[in-house]
This record gives sequence, structure tokens and C-alpha cells, in this order.
Amino acid sequence: MKKHFILTSLLTLTACAGGSHSSGMSDYERAAASNTAVTGMKSFVVVGGSNPTVNTNARISSNGIKTADGGTMYDLSNVDLHTTTFTNDFINPDDGASILFETDDNGKIIKLALVGPEQFGEEGIVGTRNNETESFSGHGVLTYQTEQRVEENGESHFVPDEYGNPVLITVSDPFDFNLTYNSFGDDFSDSSLQYSDFGQLIITAGTDEEDVYFAGGYKVKKINPDDVQNTTSLDFTGIADGAVYGKHKYRINNVEQSDEKELALRDNNAKLTLLQNGESVVKAKFDNWYDVTTTMDANGKVNGIQFDNLADNVDTDFVFSHHNMDGNGNFLSGINYDTEHVGKPTAYVEENTDNLEYTNVIRNGFVEYFGDDNNPSEAVGTIKYAEDGGSAYVDHYIDNNGDPHDIYKMKSIEFDMGFGAKRD
Repeated sequence: MKKHFILTSLLTLTACAGGSHSSGMSDYERAAASNTAVTGMKSFVVVGGSNPTVNTNARISSNGIKTADGGTMYDLSNVDLHTTTFTNDFINPDDGASILFETDDNGKIIKLALVGPEQFGEEGIVGTRNNETESFSGHGVLTYQTEQRVEENGESHFVPDEYGNPVLITVSDPFDFNLTYNSFGDDFSDSSLQYSDFGQLIITAGTDEEDVYFAGGYKVKKINPDDVQNTTSLDFTGIADGAVYGKHKYRINNVEQSDEKELALRDNNAKLTLLQNGESVVKAKFDNWYDVTTTMDANGKVNGIQFDNLADNVDTDFVFSHHNMDGNGNFLSGINYDTEHVGKPTAYVEENTDNLEYTNVIRNGFVEYFGDDNNPSEAVGTIKYAEDGGSAYVDHYIDNNGDPHDIYKMKSIEFDMGFGAKRD
């Protein structure tokens, strides 16, 4: 945690000494220089006062501190970054996670916390910064559910409940982890985003890795779209960085297996429009996949997504069986439906197609605006869409005639994207 000192003593000390070392750099300049390895956001912002510039003759805290001219200064511990859904639970998707910086007395980033994913517990996990890098390491406890299994006759199989479904047990395992903060907010050709950031948080534990898109910024610079006094639409241009994953899951001898392919996506000329009614439209054109158009309501939440203009020679594992849907996730007409099962995606099954279920969908995301005096100068957000085939398989089993059967689960496709844009 930060140490808090008596302000008057510090002001006297720094006014006399300038907070400087022999190199001529103040502690705050050193902190800001160190922070650039993590994010391009400003290390300090000031709200209010007659001269809204950074006053390095004051110590900073997460709640801000008064400057000599009556303003309030904040450092990066005031930043709130967050993700969309953290897991592909199509029945109960979570609300994502928060990513928070901890800084020292000079505003230098020293720790990073990931709070919110259920598997990391209520306290989340906190990584300590590795030297002057964008990497943070720590130790945590991973809590998850898994099938209860037993060994019989040299084979492993799950324990069924009264309905024949696997019994799930909760397991808590300690683990060492590394968090890599991969910012895209400084990928712009001219200058970085100032009050906000977006990118990927790369979480590694042993041989496991998960990449999560995030976005957010300074809480004191965040602007509600309803508070923007725009008489016309406001246009922004920026970067959309994403990935699409094609996945298959199946069981062999009661052991669930899977395979996955990944396709990287980037549009360096993505467009965002804030409409007069507070709604937003994000357009990303990926030359190796679809064009993606996402609409957000006045609260910045996704209420519709459209995939159009599929590029040539795209691997079928990345192609939606139904690639257009309305704001409620309902598929529109004119889609290449599976002709045998209208309204259901193509499945990889050997038999028993009556067990096919309609597609399950996760569709969410957000956009947030930042700037001064309710005048947005930049915006960031994330978008996630996942299409899962539902329960198109049952476990490997032997029927009454003694014949073995395998029913494979249909493919699922997951699309993740983070975006950031500056006012045109």
C-alpha cells in the first residue's frame, strides 16, 4: 500500500529541494519515465484549479491531492481498466474483470491487480512489477470446477449424477503467475492516448496462457455520452486489434479433448461514431476476416453486432455458420443455414442429430469516452462475440446392443477485440 505523508512537510521539502536527484530529474519525472514501459497514458492529470497542469511539488494518492492553485492531481492508481466476459460460460457469462495499478508515493507503477474473475477468488491476484518492465509476477490460488473421476479396470471415467451428468467438484490449486500488460494505446503513429488505454493482459501460469482484451482510463476524465452536448455526430479514428478462435471439443473414452486455431486481426483505420442520441457505432474492417459493425446503447453497452464481407480464402474454422444477427442475437434471413437443420449451425456428429440444440451466444462489450469538460477527445472499449454449438454430443457410451458410439460437439467460434480511437 502507499505511504501517506504530511502534505505541508512535503511541499516545503520539494519546494526547497525540487524533489531532484543529481541527474536533474525529479522523482515524478523518473516515475513518469518508468511508467512509459507499461502505458502511454499520462502519469499525472489535474482536475480543476486555475492552472490545470501537473504540479510536481505535491505527493499523489489514488484519491487525488490538492494542488497549490486549488486543483486536484491524480496518478495512474486512479485508472480503472476492465475486460468483457472473462470466460466462455454461455449460460452465466461473468461481468469481466477489473485491472488496477498500484503506485508508489511518486506515482510510479509498482503493482498490478486483476480483480473479478471468480476462479481467482474475491481478492483477485496481485503481481509485483518486474524491474522497469511491463511484466508483473506473483503467487495466487486458482479455484475451479472439474469432473469427479474414478479409475475402473484401468480406465478413467466421470462419476454421474442421478441424471447421468458428470458430478462437479471444486478444486483450489496454488500457482505462480505472470501478468504482461500489453498496451495498444501507444501504437498510434502520432501520439499515445492520454487519458485512456486498451490492449491485452497476458496471463501465464506454468504452460497455461490466457490473453484478455481490456480497456478503460482515468475515472476523473471519463465522460458519460449523455453529458456530451453534441449537436452533430462526433467521429473518431483509431485502432481495432482482435483475434478469432475456431474451436472443437469432443470426448474419447470419457476424456474431453479439444483443438483450437487462432487468427490475428488488426485494423489501423477503425472508425467510431458517437451519435446525438448517445448511441455509438464501431466499425472495424479486417482484410483477413469479416467487417465487424457493433452498435452500443447510450450506456456504452453492446446492443447489436453484424459480420459482413467475408474475405477470400478464410479457413472454415473461422467462418460463422450464421454470420448475421440482429440486436437480439437472432439470425437474419439470407444466411447459409445448415439445410438439414434449419436455424442450427453445422455440426460434427456421427448420429443422433436430434440432440442438436440451437446456437448459444455471448455478445457483449463496452465503449467509454474520455476528455476534458465533457468534451470527449478519445475513446476505448472491447467487444466479444462467441457462438457455441450447444450440447451436440453425449459422452462416449455403449448401447444396449454392446455397440460403441461417439457424438462430437459442433465447432464454436470466439471473437475478441479491443479498440481505441482519437477524435477526428
